[in-house]
Amino acid sequence: DELGLLPALEGYLRAVSERSGVPIEMRLPARLPMASPERDIAIFRIVQEAITNALRHANASRLQVALAAQPDGVRIEVRDDGCGFDPEAVAAEGGGFGLFGMRERVRDLGGEWRLRSAPGQGAVIEAFVPARAFLTQVVEGDADARDPG
Repeated sequence: DELGLLPALEGYLRAVSERSGVPIEMRLPARLPMASPERDIAIFRIVQEAITNALRHANASRLQVALAAQPDGVRIEVRDDGCGFDPEAVAAEGGGFGLFGMRERVRDLGGEWRLRSAPGQGAVIEAFVPARAFLTQVVEGDADARDPG
């Protein structure tokens, strides 16, 4: 909260890389458009879960994390070179709670989420978090309704 999203992500990714011994390539923008703390927390949690899954399940030797600021939101991509898997088979076996959680978090925000993976081919998680999910709408006349006198 105090550092902001980009420095927090950079620090987190460096710490995870040092602790795990797995290099993490970061492509982060110089800045992101101003938004609510909720947006930043959502993006951080999405990246955090994707990294945790890759390290826990994929036996990856390299990870890539990219964020791109766009006028209508933020694009996120987390890529690993791990063992890969069949997403449909994992879902059918009742697994993939981390994947399910990420997907639902993004969809709850009105965003888009996509997973690409296959055995032996690593995995790519792509998400788009729209700016509109964090805008507060003000209806004309609300100020008058709140003003007691």
